[in-house]
Amino acid sequence: MPGFMTPDQLAVRTSRALDAAVAAGRGPGLTVTDATVLHDVFSVVVHLAPSPVVVRVPTVLPSYADLDIQAARQRVELDAGVP
Repeated sequence: MPGFMTPDQLAVRTSRALDAAVAAGRGPGLTVTDATVLHDVFSVVVHLAPSPVVVRVPTVLPSYADLDIQAARQRVELDAGVP
């Protein structure tokens, strides 16, 4: 099991997740001018303001979560978010 991350490493992880969330939102054309981190523990949750969109970027995955498992979990989350 890897050791704990330093505060600097955590800040870099959060910054990268924020950048990824903004890029993911802007990719399909959302206006994102004031992205805000709402939560940062096992995932970084970002509000892509002013758009009414929240993005969850997983940052800590269980050891059993291979790409197929992770893709299936993300599909369920996306399905839950569609009105």
